[in-house]
Amino acid sequence: MTRNAGRAWSDGMQNKGVINVHGTMGNVQSTVESEGVEQRQGGGSSETDSAPDWTKVLRDLGRALDGQPEGVSDPESCRQLLGLIRNQDVGQTAQRELARSRLQLIRTMCTDATTVVTLITSALGLLGFATG
Repeated sequence: MTRNAGRAWSDGMQNKGVINVHGTMGNVQSTVESEGVEQRQGGGSSETDSAPDWTKVLRDLGRALDGQPEGVSDPESCRQLLGLIRNQDVGQTAQRELARSRLQLIRTMCTDATTVVTLITSALGLLGFATG
């Protein structure tokens, strides 16, 4: 039996607690007092698996841009760019690159809007998964 953050884990349970959507990962350390730990880094989700995540992050980004969010210099332009991104087929390389550049443009108009910048970072990470 191992301990994880003060809770006892029965034998055979797996901890899948590290999820990385940014494409690079350094060393990841197991919890203190863990025994028989196996670490491996998977290749991430496939394009098909990430489609619901892509839809969700775009929806969340739209919600964050609704109204007049603090830290966004031009919310209307950001919403228009987001509308264009939603209509793109990011399964195609050229469309994916266009979506990436539009997301980066939105980010330049939202440098002080932490939630928006975080969602854009997530969207860019999902575009990285779409490249295979």
